[in-house]
Amino acid sequence: MKIFRTFITGSLITFAGNGILGLVNYFTRRTMVTQLTGEEYGLFWGAFSMVSIATAFADLGIVNAGVVLIAEKEDAKRDVFSALLILKLLTGLAVCALFVAARNKIAEYYLGGNGALMVAALGGFSVFFFLSKACESYCFGNKRYFPWSAFGCVTAGMVLSLMILCGRSAVRAAVIYMLAYAIILPVQIGWVCRDGNFGLTAKVPAAIFRKIFSLIGVLAVMNSIQVLLFNIDSVLITFLIGPRETAVYNVAQPITHLLLSVLAFSSVFLPIAVDLVEQSEYRQIVKYMSWGLVMTLTALPVLFLTLIRWGRELIAFFFNSSSYVEEAALVLPWLMCGYLMFAFGSFVTQTLIAMREKVLLLVIASGTAGCDLLIICPLIRMYHARGAAIATCIAYGIFAISSYAVFLGRSLKRGRLVKLS
Repeated sequence: MKIFRTFITGSLITFAGNGILGLVNYFTRRTMVTQLTGEEYGLFWGAFSMVSIATAFADLGIVNAGVVLIAEKEDAKRDVFSALLILKLLTGLAVCALFVAARNKIAEYYLGGNGALMVAALGGFSVFFFLSKACESYCFGNKRYFPWSAFGCVTAGMVLSLMILCGRSAVRAAVIYMLAYAIILPVQIGWVCRDGNFGLTAKVPAAIFRKIFSLIGVLAVMNSIQVLLFNIDSVLITFLIGPRETAVYNVAQPITHLLLSVLAFSSVFLPIAVDLVEQSEYRQIVKYMSWGLVMTLTALPVLFLTLIRWGRELIAFFFNSSSYVEEAALVLPWLMCGYLMFAFGSFVTQTLIAMREKVLLLVIASGTAGCDLLIICPLIRMYHARGAAIATCIAYGIFAISSYAVFLGRSLKRGRLVKLS
C-alpha cells in the first residue's frame, strides 16, 4: 500500500509539473514563431534536434543507471552523485567540443549555409544540460518528485522570459537556452547536496564507476534510440525537404508536449519498480501495467477522432498563425497518438530496466528504430511533415506492443519461478 501511495503521489506531482512545463514550452515556441522568420524557426529546431540526438548517444544511459543506483545504495549517495557529475561533465564537454569544431560544416551541409554560431551556442547548452541530468537521477532515485518538477518549470520559465525580452534571432534563442540552464544548475546542485546532507567529492571509489558502467551498456542504447526517435523527424525533414516544413512540424509538436505529462508515470515508476522487483511482487507489477494498457487503448481512438475534427481550430487557437494551420493540423493527430503510445511503452520499459532484462530491451529498441528508419524517409518524401508524424506513430505503436508483450512473458515466468521456490 505504501508503494501504491508513493506511485500515485509522485505521478500526480510530476503530472502537474510536466503539464505546466508543456504549457510554458508551448508559450516559448509561440513566442519564437512570432519573433523569428519561418526559416529561422525551422533552422533552430532542426539544429536543436541534432544536438539532442548527440546528447542522447553521449549520455550512455548514465541517467537511468544513476536512478537505479541511488534507489539501491542508501549509504553511497554522495559517491554515486559525484560520479554522475564527473561523467556528465566529461561527456558534455566532449559533445560541446564536437559541435564547436564542426559548426561550419554543419551549417554548410545541413542548414543551407546558415547558423554556424547558433550550432556553437547549442553545443555550450549541452554541457549544462548534461550536468542537470545528474540532478534528475538523484531526484527520481530518492523519489523527490516535487523539487525536480519545480526546477524544470523554473528553467522553462526563464527560457520563456528571456525569449520574450530578447529572442529575436535563432542565435539569441540558442544562447538563451544555454544561459537558462547555466543559471539554474548551481541551485540544483546546491539543493541536492543539502537534501542528501553531503558534499561533493572528487575521490569516488572505483567500485561506483564500475557499477555505473555495468548498467549503462544496454541503457545507453535504449536511451539513445528513444531520443533518436524523438528528434530524427525534425532532422530528416530539414535535410530532405527544408526548414519551412520543419517549422510546420514544430508548430504541431509543442501541443503534443502538453500530452507528454503522462510520461510522469514512467519516470516515477522506475525506483518503485526496483522495490517491487526486489520483493518479487510480479503480480502487482502486472496489475499496474494492465491499468496503463487499458487507459492507453481507451484514449487512442478518442484522441485521434477529436483531433481530426478539431485539430485546425486547436492550431489556430494556440498559434494564431494562418500560414501553418492547415499543414500542422494534418500532423497533429498522428503525432499525439504516437506520443501517447510512446508514454505507455516507456512506462513498461522502466520495469524491464528494473528487472535487468538487458538483452530484451536492446531487441525492442533496435527493432523499433529499424522500423522507423525503414519507413520514415519514403513517408517524408511523399507527405512531408505529416509523413514524419505517421512514421513516428507506427514506430511508437510497435514499441508499445512489443514492450508489453515481452514484459508480460518475463513477469509471468518469474512469478511462476517465485512460487516454485
